[in-house]
Parts: sequence; structure tokens; C-alpha cells
Amino acid sequence: MDLGKALNNLSNTLSFLGQDAEALDKIQQAVASFRKSSEANSKKYRSYLGCPLINLFVCLGWMGQHHEARRMIQESVDIYRQLVDADHDDQAYAEYLSLALCLLSIRLDKLGSQPAESIKPLQEAVRTYRKLVEDRPELRQELVWCLDRPADRYHQLKKFDSAITTIQEAVGIYRDLAASELAIVEEDLAVSFYTLSVCLEAVGRDLDALEAIDEALEIYRRMNQAHPSLFLPGIASGLRNRSILLSRLGKKDEALTTIEEFVRSYEQLCAENPESYRNNLSHALRLKSILQQDFPPKPQRVAKRKSSPPLPNFTDWDRLRSMPPKRDLDPIAMSGFV
Repeated sequence: MDLGKALNNLSNTLSFLGQDAEALDKIQQAVASFRKSSEANSKKYRSYLGCPLINLFVCLGWMGQHHEARRMIQESVDIYRQLVDADHDDQAYAEYLSLALCLLSIRLDKLGSQPAESIKPLQEAVRTYRKLVEDRPELRQELVWCLDRPADRYHQLKKFDSAITTIQEAVGIYRDLAASELAIVEEDLAVSFYTLSVCLEAVGRDLDALEAIDEALEIYRRMNQAHPSLFLPGIASGLRNRSILLSRLGKKDEALTTIEEFVRSYEQLCAENPESYRNNLSHALRLKSILQQDFPPKPQRVAKRKSSPPLPNFTDWDRLRSMPPKRDLDPIAMSGFV
């Protein structure tokens, strides 16, 4: 068991150093070690096997081996479910089961599973975390980590009220965490406001959606002041949707001002990193052209002009999924491990 723990933690260290291939090799060795131990003492060592399987899932995902990653996280779910069923009073098993379920849902979504299938593990994880939080409020960060993920699934299922209710709960928890000086969640709060705006826009609540975007932009601007350019992609994404909403609401001057800032943001990003942001700048310029046709500069519109191209789709889940640009999960150390 000590060898397995050491290999697991060595894998973690290698991953933090960016040595993903080496990290994968060590965590595979750790899993093999725990599998061998579990043959001699199934119940005891299967409880230790669940965590390295989660870490193996993470490393496989980083290396693009998504189907094998899905198999590992499903095995971890099965192990923790058996342990929870055998010992209902052990909250540690329930906590790890919830984490594994959330990760399973993320993997199913990335592998193209239907929303109705990928959302089920998330729903179970949220239910379990809610019960755990009653006795352990420190788990609110884990709960909200699950809560801010089902919105796009609900949206695809056209369950808009469920999407709004869920993401509003996430926003509320993030607010509380941020107020308690947990600054690390501020970017997550901003992203959740963006998600909320998309859900509100889907049911025609454009003014509420605009308010949510402004909340997100305020957070991103504040963070960008402390770390110039680092959060500019987040600001740009908000400016895009804000300009579209303002256009729909007929707020000409604000829409054009916002789209100008949107273009400037991507001009700056493209100047710093052309390969990463060239397409974004092109999109920004196209959107600017469309909005200018909707709001021609002359006082009187031409009576018989061609109709403007339609505004781009406000709902952009791929854009939301990419914010913040961070890995799904950091590996779990095995000190104090169940």
C-alpha cells in the first residue's frame, strides 16, 4: 500500500511540473499496485483503489485518451457506490462518490453522450453533496463545482427553468464564498454569471441577461486591473454577448461602444498571440460589421436596403466551457486518504 501511495503522490508532483506522460506512467503503476493488494484484501484495498483511479482518469484526459479515462472513472464510481452502500455513515466515501460522479458526467458530455444521459451522474452528485453540506459547510465549494455544470445540459433539453434555478444557486454560493475572502472563486463566479445570462436570454429575459453580463464584466475588469491581459479573454467574451443584447434591445449607442471595445480587446490579444486569437479577431470584426448595418451612421435609413445578416447566436456553450481556461481537476494526494 505504501508503494501505491508513493507512486500516486509522485504522479501528482510530475503533473504539477507539467510532465504529463511521466505522471501517467506513475499513476498507472500506482493503480496496478493497489489492484494487486486488493486481491489479498478486497474490501480494505478497494477503498484505496478508488482515488488513484480518479487520478488516472485525470492523467488520461490530459493525454487525450478519453475513452479509457471514462472506463477508469466509471470503475471508481462503482467502487465508491459499493462502499457507500456497505457503510452509509461514512461520509468520506459519499464525498468521493460525488466527485467521481461529477467527473463521469463531464467525460460523458465530452464524448458526445446525450444530455439526458450525461446529466444523471451530475444530478446524483448534487443531491449527495447537498446532504453532506448540511454537516460540513466547507464542502460548499465542491457542491458549487457540480452545480455550475448542468446548465448547458438543461438548456439542450429545453428545461430552461431548471437551468436558471441551478445556476442561480451556484451564483449565490459563489457570492458567499467570495465574500468570505475566498478570492480563488471570483473567476468561477464571473463564468457562472455568463452562464446565467445565456439561460435568461433563452427565455426572453434580455434585461436580466444584460444585468448578469454586467456583473460578470465587473468581476473580470477588477481582476484584469490586478493582472493586465490575463483576464482580457473573459472580458472580450462578455463584451460580445453584451453587444448582441444591446442591439436586440435597440440601444444603439451602447451596442456600438461595446462592440468597439470588443474589437479592441481582440486586437490587443491578437497582437500578443496571433495564432491563438486571429480567428477571434475576425469574428469580432464580422460582428461589428453586422451591428453597423443594423445601426447605420446616417440619420435616415435607406428605404430599400438589403436586410442585414442575422446576429450571431447568443448561446455559445463552447465559449463558456473554455472559461476559465483551466484543467477539470487537479490530482488528489493520498495523505489522510480513505
